[in-house]
Amino acid sequence: MYCILNGETFGPLGRRGMELTSEIMRRHYRRDWDFVWDQLAESVMWIGPLRTQFTNGLRQLQDTLECEKDFTFTMEREHYQVVCEDAVSCIVAGHYYVTSDPGTDFFLRTLQRVSFCYRLCGDRLKVVHMHVSHPYEVMEPDEVFPLRFGKDVYEYVEHTRRMAFTDSLTGLGNRNAYEAGLVYLSREADKQGLCFILFDLNGMKAVNDTLGHLAGDDLLRRFAALVRDSMPPEAHVYRYGGDEFVVTLRSGENAAVEAYLRDLERRREAANAGNVVPLSFAWGYAFYDPATDRGLSETVRRADAMLYARKKASKGATLS
Repeated sequence: MYCILNGETFGPLGRRGMELTSEIMRRHYRRDWDFVWDQLAESVMWIGPLRTQFTNGLRQLQDTLECEKDFTFTMEREHYQVVCEDAVSCIVAGHYYVTSDPGTDFFLRTLQRVSFCYRLCGDRLKVVHMHVSHPYEVMEPDEVFPLRFGKDVYEYVEHTRRMAFTDSLTGLGNRNAYEAGLVYLSREADKQGLCFILFDLNGMKAVNDTLGHLAGDDLLRRFAALVRDSMPPEAHVYRYGGDEFVVTLRSGENAAVEAYLRDLERRREAANAGNVVPLSFAWGYAFYDPATDRGLSETVRRADAMLYARKKASKGATLS
């Protein structure tokens, strides 16, 4: 059994990642290769205890570790933590002690540090990057990752993830982030009170055509800031694409959602007073209904229908 270094501050992928890390390394030291290879992505990257130990791809890793097949070790005092996690991936780091078994020709007992990056491949969590080091390579006393190279990989993964899931114009989550969040929400057993709010800005084409795309970009940024400020902290706000935005939140009643929307419209009116290009938008929302919605896409479809009905009727009506 292993110890968890960061309590319960992680989700299901993080927990599964820790379980897999422990199991993979235990099976690795017992040389249960079939199990180990089955947990790794074909493109897995491995960095060993020495900087020269580097492989790219499962086949190359199998060839590299072939020399270890006659040596077995026992693991103990395992400690792991989830460094980061989203709807499709997680990074687990930790350390443990390994001791060579009596039948091995030499005696070795050492502290080992590891970091594993996992990603969902279909419905399975697979290792896409793994990094192992010995303690003499630790740069800082509290360093989570084995080597600076490992830190570089982590920072690169984080930077890439941020780029992939962040809208560069508004700083909100982008369509990738929304769809990943949708997958995560769809797996939750309890969807009670889950609400989708959809927004569509009015007149964006006219603004772009008459004042230019910089003015249009400014309008999008202003609206994104207003939505962020109007919604509760636990809400997730996304720019779905173009002038379309989505908010997901848990709010059990219409009154709460409409209170957020009224606050947004008050902020819009105040912002419009000081801007040449006024903000105007339509919205629609829907709550997940287990009795009628076979999936979250049907909830979104109902919110979308409400939005376009309001847009058609009033070109961006406000709450009375």
